[in-house]
Amino acid sequence: MAKIKQQVADDAKLVQDQVAENAKDAEGRINSAAGTAADQALQVADVVTGASANVADAVAKAVEQLRDPETRNQELDTLRTQLSTEIDKAGQRGGEVRRQLTDQFTEQVRKARERVEPVYRDRVEPVVNRVRERGETAEKATVEA
Repeated sequence: MAKIKQQVADDAKLVQDQVAENAKDAEGRINSAAGTAADQALQVADVVTGASANVADAVAKAVEQLRDPETRNQELDTLRTQLSTEIDKAGQRGGEVRRQLTDQFTEQVRKARERVEPVYRDRVEPVVNRVRERGETAEKATVEA
């Protein structure tokens, strides 16, 4: 149903664009001295009438598709297939995005580790080692006593 509404809207937009283009063309012809004012007025009227007929045809076609069970079922099958395809595409795209984010996060963690490890080795490890040595020394002293 939404597909048909979209098709009608697209057809209406196409007709509207055609009307605008034909109106510009008619305006150019009106401004030119090639034809008489009466001929040009008839052409403008023809453009407007033709645009209305095009819109009516598009609406009639959409309504006819909805009324005919076979056409309606074909349209529904087409929409189901399109929906399934779009869902598959979204799933693939989601996987790609997830992998990209994982790679970005892994890279950020690696860089952070490269920044922190030298600081840890230079500042923290010596303190830990001194505390550990003092503890071992104190432990030996208590065992010997």
